[in-house]
Amino acid sequence: MSTTLLNIPHPELRHPKWGTQLPRNVVNIGLTGGIGSGKSTVAKLLRERGAGLIDLDEISHALTRADGRAMPQIIASFGALAAMPTGELNRAQMREWVFQNTQAKKTLEDIMHPMIAQDAIELAHQYSKSGSHRYLIYDIPLLAESEFWTDRLDWIVVVDCSRQTQVERVKTRSPHLSIVTIESIIDAQAQPEARRNIANVLINNNKNETNHLNLIVQVDILTHHVGLLKK
Repeated sequence: MSTTLLNIPHPELRHPKWGTQLPRNVVNIGLTGGIGSGKSTVAKLLRERGAGLIDLDEISHALTRADGRAMPQIIASFGALAAMPTGELNRAQMREWVFQNTQAKKTLEDIMHPMIAQDAIELAHQYSKSGSHRYLIYDIPLLAESEFWTDRLDWIVVVDCSRQTQVERVKTRSPHLSIVTIESIIDAQAQPEARRNIANVLINNNKNETNHLNLIVQVDILTHHVGLLKK
């Protein structure tokens, strides 16, 4: 039984811009990957190994629940149909709007991204003040598309897999989605080469019979290497 060794094409720390707002007494590591890549599994494994985890999807969901800070502005911009009767974001409706209309996508991003960044930075400083983490993991699905984050992070980890693996995983967990819809979601995200171009580390998470063991081995190697990073 063979395992896949971790690929670290750029082991050195990046040079984030001054005034990044992120805490400087920890190593700030971005984690990203396309839909169905297994990024969330890697995030969970890293948290189990002592990382402080900042999940931008979780922050986004908190901002768009019934009492979420983003909802008044979203409703003002998109109308009452943007919310469910219970007050939280109508995700199905919003997904349809942003996939069909680039201006709607930009309007939503202009509302959400500054709020998400603010909450993520505040959480990072809470972690750094606790002194219990040497490094923080920022789980950012759209990291390759965001200069805000690529300019600020010390290191970037990309979870990589084949397109076929992405489609199979998404179809398994969301059987109501058609293959055409899944393919369109993948196409709307950054292409694999764009993610690889920003990667300090590439985790291979292709689907195979020893996939989870391979993933654990790679995460263990990654955790050891991160422990050697010095700012």
